[in-house]
This record gives sequence, C-alpha cells and structure tokens, in this order.
Amino acid sequence: MKIRRTPTPTPVTPGLVRAVFGRAADETKVMQTHVQAMAEITGISVDDILGPSRRAPVVLARHVAIYLSCESGISRSGVGRFFDRDHTSVLGAYKKIAGMVAAATPDPSPKQPLSAPLSGQTTSAGT
Repeated sequence: MKIRRTPTPTPVTPGLVRAVFGRAADETKVMQTHVQAMAEITGISVDDILGPSRRAPVVLARHVAIYLSCESGISRSGVGRFFDRDHTSVLGAYKKIAGMVAAATPDPSPKQPLSAPLSGQTTSAGT
C-alpha cells in the first residue's frame, strides 16, 4: 500500500509570482505604480485613466503614465496590453509626452559662448 502525501502548500511570495509569471508580473506592478501616481497627482481616478475617456485631463494623465511605463523599459506592446490600447496608440502617446518633456527641458548648450561678456559689462582693458 502506497501512502499518498498531500503536498505542502507553498506560500505566494513575490519571488514565486516572478518565477511563475516571469517579467510580466514585474511590468504590471510598475505600470500600476505609474497609473496610481498619476491618479494621486491629478485627482483623476485609476478607472478613468485606464478607461476610454477622451477628456483632455484624463488623456494627459494616461499619456504620462504610458510615457513613464515606456521609459521603464517595458515594450510598447506590453504597455498597450496593460492600458488596453494598440501599440501605435502607445507610440503616439509616448511621442507626445516626449516632445513636451524635450520642450520643457532647458537646452544644456549655452546661447552664447562662455567667453562672451555679460550684458551691461564692458570688456575693454583699463576702463
């Protein structure tokens, strides 16, 4: 007679989830964090950010969350699955926010050479 042993239940831990679901679980957590952060910052609900609304404030919050997710190294198609959008919509959102970020970032190159005098100062010797 064989004795059947009941398997010991394994506790569900983050490591187990990663082992079973791989990178997708980590990516989902990252995107959930981005959406939650945008909800807290803007006062727009998570459901609205993830939903179909086309109201400008909701779309902007969604696009920023998409941008952050893409910047985190998650594939466009992975971001699209999470946000229930196709990858071209994700790409458009990413480009829109990337353009806004670039426009808001000061140009690191000086507008005039560092050797140029400051306005109101003279460069003539002895004066």
